Amino acid sequence: MESELSAPSQAPLALICSKRRVVVQRSSESIGSIAAALAKAQAELVNPEKSLVGTIRSDASGATERSFRYAPCRAAWRSCARR
Repeated sequence: MESELSAPSQAPLALICSKRRVVVQRSSESIGSIAAALAKAQAELVNPEKSLVGTIRSDASGATERSFRYAPCRAAWRSCARR
């Protein structure tokens, strides 16, 4: 008797797991169009201004610090919403 996993004609783009019949899709027929749309959207986005400063202390005494600049969430949201 042949197992369900060795029957390629049942689901050429999916994996079927034993008795539960869980299907996991390995690829999508529309992945090319999704990727193209995502690349186009990313090319149109503008980075928000990094107007805030954060500081990380690396030891308990606070002797070693690193600072970094970042954009507030509202500015990041606006840059996406302008599209």
